[in-house]
Amino acid sequence: MAGRDIVPFGYPGEPPAIEQAFLARHDMSGYPISMVRGRAKQAATEARARLETQAEGFVVHFDVDVIDFVDFPAADVMQPQQGLTFAEALAALQVFCAGPKFAGLVITEFNPDHDDQDGTLATRLIDGLAHVLQR
Repeated sequence: MAGRDIVPFGYPGEPPAIEQAFLARHDMSGYPISMVRGRAKQAATEARARLETQAEGFVVHFDVDVIDFVDFPAADVMQPQQGLTFAEALAALQVFCAGPKFAGLVITEFNPDHDDQDGTLATRLIDGLAHVLQR
C-alpha cells in the first residue's frame, strides 16, 4: 500500500516537523481540523472521492480522540478544544461509510474509564455509530 492511500482526517493542528517529514516521504497528505471544522460533510466527501479514485476499497480507522474532549470526554487522550464536535465527527464518518468502496470500520481510543457509571457516553457513541452504519 502506498502512503497516498492513507488519508489522515480531522487531526488537530499541523504535525510536528518529524511527522511532516514522514508524511512527505510516504506521499501522504490529509485533512487537518482547520480544513474540516464547520464543513465536515464537504471535507469528508472530498476525502472519500480521493480514496475512491485511488483504491478498490477502503477501511476507516475511527479514533475517538478526533472528537473534542469537552464535547465527548471518553477519548483515551484528553485534548480539550482541539477536536471535532461529536456531530461533526459522526457526519464525516457517515459520508465515509456510505461510500460504495467502504470496506470496513475500526474504532479505537474509547476509554470506558472516562465514561459515566451508567455508560452514557458509550451508549451515545453506539447509537451514533448505528445511525452512521444504516444503509
